[in-house]
Amino acid sequence: WIVTIPAGNTRQVQLQGRSSVVRKNRTICKLYKGNWYLDPGNPGTKEYLSCIVKEITSRYDIDGIHFDYIRYPEQADNFPDKDTYRKYGKGKELKQWRRDNITDIVHRLYTDIKTIKPWVKVSSSPIGKYRDTNRYPSRGWNAYHVVYQDAQKWLKEGIHDALFPMMYFQGNNFYPFALDWKENCGNR
Repeated sequence: WIVTIPAGNTRQVQLQGRSSVVRKNRTICKLYKGNWYLDPGNPGTKEYLSCIVKEITSRYDIDGIHFDYIRYPEQADNFPDKDTYRKYGKGKELKQWRRDNITDIVHRLYTDIKTIKPWVKVSSSPIGKYRDTNRYPSRGWNAYHVVYQDAQKWLKEGIHDALFPMMYFQGNNFYPFALDWKENCGNR
């Protein structure tokens, strides 16, 4: 289980001392609403996370790696990555660029893990509401449009073995979205 994008609040970063990614590699980190995050649009973030998963996969007897928070933070429209976007956006629309950043990280980590140990399973827990469905709206909180996770694409492209959507909802906030996941899981 790896918490991927969040690096901690200012106090937590201070307590980590020199071992904090914020201190060791500040260029890949952004302070947002009092918390530090890796910047998914910075190629160094992908390299940093790649080193972590390669070390875990090669050094330990594991059956799987689970990615948590493999997404932009809540209210990501205001995430301070405009400088990164100008540098690496290559003319893409901002929201799609952000989705592609997360998917590129997922693809790289999946490839790294499977190259070392093909039997190790890769999973994550995306936001439970993928996006608005024909059956019911997500009411502004969904993976695809708000935190830029395209987890159904990860399954379809075969760069995830399993998803465990965070379905902490009831009634109409649960069933239409659970059915959406079932219908779009790519037989995984």
